[in-house]
Amino acid sequence: MDDGAAGIHGALLRGAGVVLHEGTPDYSGPDRLWQLITEYRVTHFGISPTAVRALTPHGEEPVRRWQMPRLRVLGLTGEPWTPEAWRWFFETVGGGRLPIINCSGGTEVSGSIVGCFPTEPIKPC
Repeated sequence: MDDGAAGIHGALLRGAGVVLHEGTPDYSGPDRLWQLITEYRVTHFGISPTAVRALTPHGEEPVRRWQMPRLRVLGLTGEPWTPEAWRWFFETVGGGRLPIINCSGGTEVSGSIVGCFPTEPIKPC
C-alpha cells in the first residue's frame, strides 16, 4: 500500500472523512480549494509545495473569499519549499497561526524521515 492509500485508510479507520481533489489546484477557479475546505468543513489540509507555488500568483483575494473556521492544521510533503511560497501559505491560508506539519522523505518505506514538532516555534521551509 502506498503512502496515499495508507493515509486514507488510516483516516477512515479513525472515523474521519477524507476529501480528495483531482486536477490542478486552481481549476475551475483560483478559489476552488478554499471553497472545498469551507463547504466540506475540512480541519486538516494537505498540499504540495508545487501546488502552493501555482496558487500564489492569484494572491490573497481568492483565499479571503472563503471562511475556513474549522481549519486547524496545514500539512505538506513532497519536495523542498521556497521561502516565499511557505510564507504565503502560512500567512494567507493559515492566518499566521496554524501549524504547518511538513513531512518529507521515506515514501518508499511508508514513513517520514524528516518531520517537525507542532509544539515548537514554526520556522519557514
